[in-house]
Amino acid sequence: MHQSQNPYYALMTMELFSDQGTIKRSLDAKMIWNGCVLNYIKNTRSNDGFEIFKKDHDIFSLTEDELSRVNTKLVRMGKNDSSQNNWDLNLLDFNEIKLSNIRISNEFNIDNFIIPSKIDFEHCQFSKKTSFNNTQFLWLANFSNVTFEDTVEFINTEFEEAIFTNAQFKKKTIFQSTKFNGLATFDDAIFNDYIYFNEKVVFNREARFNRSEFKNIANFTHCIFRRNANFNHSIFSSNLIMNLATTHEDIDFSNVRFLSGANFDACDFTYPPQFFECNLHENTTFKHFNWPVPKFEHEALIFIPRYERLKLLMNRQNRYNSEHMFLREELKCREIALKKNKDKSLSDRFEICFSGIYGFASDYGWSISKPAIYLVILWFSLGTLIGGFETLYCNSEVGFLKSYAISFANLFNFLGFNKVYLSDEINSLSEISSVLSAIETILGIILMFLLLLALRNHYRMK
Repeated sequence: MHQSQNPYYALMTMELFSDQGTIKRSLDAKMIWNGCVLNYIKNTRSNDGFEIFKKDHDIFSLTEDELSRVNTKLVRMGKNDSSQNNWDLNLLDFNEIKLSNIRISNEFNIDNFIIPSKIDFEHCQFSKKTSFNNTQFLWLANFSNVTFEDTVEFINTEFEEAIFTNAQFKKKTIFQSTKFNGLATFDDAIFNDYIYFNEKVVFNREARFNRSEFKNIANFTHCIFRRNANFNHSIFSSNLIMNLATTHEDIDFSNVRFLSGANFDACDFTYPPQFFECNLHENTTFKHFNWPVPKFEHEALIFIPRYERLKLLMNRQNRYNSEHMFLREELKCREIALKKNKDKSLSDRFEICFSGIYGFASDYGWSISKPAIYLVILWFSLGTLIGGFETLYCNSEVGFLKSYAISFANLFNFLGFNKVYLSDEINSLSEISSVLSAIETILGIILMFLLLLALRNHYRMK
């Protein structure tokens, strides 16, 4: 169908100008459409709803004279094409606006429009630049099987439910500061050029991009997903940019093909993303990522296999730092799962204890500073304790200076300082100080092991 054969298209693109004072003001397409919508709502809904609608959207109704002029022009446009359409404004049904199966060869700018009900663009073809900026769709917007041959913009647009299934975006596509209040479906869509979902695009319900193909850069910077986001079986031929994105529920990249890099820097995810049955590109980054920590046992059991999968993907790429990062997150989840388990066995309690100590003392074998600081604290505190006890209660000649030397020798027992330089002083210690020295030696060995383990994990080479 040609665009001229559709009354809704005619009304959306109509303009009226003042002539000889018949109309007091010039009316562009936006004013005509919104005025007709407002008139329709006024006649079909309650006055309260009419006033709220008018106030919220800052639009005005048309006068009777203006409505008559609009209707006259609409009827004339309907009779001008070969189909001899009889269009009457009073007969147009704004409960379902049908613009399906038409080819729009001109620029189509539906900016600042109010779409009061379901609108159907299915199988439409937009040949030139199209924009729906600052437009509000109050009901379902169906763009399935639509082809946008030129740039399309949805800037500051607000949708209820939006369907873009099998849509083709052949040029640059911009969803900027857009809000999806209902389900947003982009299943099987093809984006041939740069696609923007940035500047805090908000998906308040589920977002579906299953089996979609992104042939150029896909930018989801600052996106907010308040419900699940699904990208199953999609293809990213160029870079995926999702830095600073936020998810409040799950995000699934299972079976996705990443043919180029992906940027997940500084994301804030409530659940770890799913990357099952996919291979991440080696240029994928997770810098400054706020990895979620489970609060309940069932969450921890969900998180564990996801971190295991990410750990495996990093191992395959020989990215050891990232691999250990996901190992740490996995160990945290295992510890939380055991803590939240109400039927803990004795072995579970021991495992919780040792896991907690391991995490506290060395961040699961990653922190160099923690065991080093604890070694210094242990050396100073035990040296002070031994020196004070020997001086005050045992009248020993071991002063604080020698007690710090003894404490150092206890920590680094394997160096043999206690036998070569301090054997007499150590042999003269009281039983309590000897016990403290033994405890310090054991703790020193453990902390030295953790320090060396962290150094090895940071600087290892395979």
